[in-house]
Amino acid sequence: MGVLSRLAIFFLQRWLATSNPAAGYNTAVLYEAEGELENAAKLLGEVMLVTNDRSVDREYKSVLEALEDLNVVDQQMMPQK
Repeated sequence: MGVLSRLAIFFLQRWLATSNPAAGYNTAVLYEAEGELENAAKLLGEVMLVTNDRSVDREYKSVLEALEDLNVVDQQMMPQK
């Protein structure tokens, strides 16, 4: 298990125990860094429910855009019928 994974587990445990927005945000950013965009978006959505921090909103939108971009690339890579 890599350093990012261990840090994500640490912050996720804090988020689950305390609902501390910083812990949830940090977990989501680590998920994003590991390429787990779906998990990052889900968690950022949860964090947005407990904070009005604009940086969380911006990060959430950024992750959603990245997911959309990946979907476009996936569709472009599919064999044409």
